[in-house]
Amino acid sequence: MKEALKNTTIQGIIAIIIIVVGFLFLAFIQARESITVSIVNLMIMVVSYYFGSSRSTTKKDETIASMAQNNN
Repeated sequence: MKEALKNTTIQGIIAIIIIVVGFLFLAFIQARESITVSIVNLMIMVVSYYFGSSRSTTKKDETIASMAQNNN
C-alpha cells in the first residue's frame, strides 16, 4: 500500500477523480442522453490515456533514464 501511494502521480490522482465523479454523475443524476454520452466518452479517454500508449511511453522514458543513470 505504501509503495502504491509513493508511486502515485498527479496524472493518476486526476484520472481517479474523473472516473469516480463520472460514475457518481451517471448513478445519481438523470441527464439527457447527449450529456451521458459525453461523460462516458471522457471516462473512456482517461482510461485510454492512463493505460494506453501515452502512459507506456512515460514508463519507457523512466526506464531509459534509470538505465542511463546506472551505467554512469
